[in-house]
Amino acid sequence: MSETAVPPCLSALDGQPRVRRFLADALAQGRVGAAYLFCGTAGEEAHRAAVALAQALVCPRGGCGDTASCDDCRLVAAGDHPDVTILSPDSATGYRIEQVRDEVIARAQKTPVRSPAKVFVLERADQLRGVSANALLKTIEEPPGDTHFILCSPAPDLVLPTIVSRCQVVPFAPAAASAVAEAAAAAGVSEAEAAWALFVCPAAADAAALLASAPRRAVRDAVLDTLGRLGSLDGWGVLQAADTVAEAAAVSFSDGEGAMTDGEREERDRLLEEYLTRGALKAVKEQEKREDAAKERSGIMEAVAICESVLRDAFVATQDRAATPVNADAAPIVEALAAAGAERVAAACEAAERAAADIAHNVTPRLAVEAMLLAFKEALCPASSR
Repeated sequence: MSETAVPPCLSALDGQPRVRRFLADALAQGRVGAAYLFCGTAGEEAHRAAVALAQALVCPRGGCGDTASCDDCRLVAAGDHPDVTILSPDSATGYRIEQVRDEVIARAQKTPVRSPAKVFVLERADQLRGVSANALLKTIEEPPGDTHFILCSPAPDLVLPTIVSRCQVVPFAPAAASAVAEAAAAAGVSEAEAAWALFVCPAAADAAALLASAPRRAVRDAVLDTLGRLGSLDGWGVLQAADTVAEAAAVSFSDGEGAMTDGEREERDRLLEEYLTRGALKAVKEQEKREDAAKERSGIMEAVAICESVLRDAFVATQDRAATPVNADAAPIVEALAAAGAERVAAACEAAERAAADIAHNVTPRLAVEAMLLAFKEALCPASSR
């Protein structure tokens, strides 16, 4: 029996052969589902897969992928196709109900403009929460016959269970070897180092930037040190460790070598006070505070993501002791955490996810880190070590 032909647009998925074969078979047999959840650490590849499937669904030639001569494939790739909507959360707290209603639900009720189908791609579907998730749920449950939804998330357990239950879950393998090699070459590090960076920053270029930043690597060192000593820390020690992690994270997204010295900042402030009105000076100061707060938030979110990567390694280890952790250089720490058992490690993973959600909802980042590490201690360490 001959193998199903793979549409050219799916050639972008060379790093995910199982996903490519699954989608090619569904297209060839006319069994493309109404809703998919693409999940895994390979975020960039999940995005490429979503775009490729959208091309296959709207292209008159079944997904030729020729962006030079095919208007449909070109428009999808550019994010401009009238029948393909690609969305990301439009606020720091995730998808707003207005965004879901106006850009998904309302559009889903309309007939396609130029294609046989409409496609909605929702990046970071884990940011669908509360009313926005529930609003989308009914449309996914009863979609118009010509409509397809492709949701992307780092993991299915981060998405509302009722939404997951209505999607075909398509797991993506960890970062493809090509992406690991690309990130390693760009940063001048080993592929083992590139693997953990790609979990935190799924795009190869972003992972390379993380690896090239000494302050951002210092955040990981602080996280690993804390997780490695968790069993020996009392409550006060956990809070001190949280402060160390937060301090490192707060400066990790600073301007580094381009930042002003204290003397330069004082001179700059003197000139501003001399030449600006009081109102203008206040506006400048407030803008600086907002920028500093945003940098701190980004750094702490990355610290939380690093915690998640180590805990997920530990959870995998509870299921398969022979599995190679993404954080290969932290294997002893992963093994020690896994010794707590799958249920306790899962509880710690939930604490990390909760911290990320809290920070996204404007909880003070440092308080979120403190609460997260205390929850880790409660979940992972037996009472005798507290």
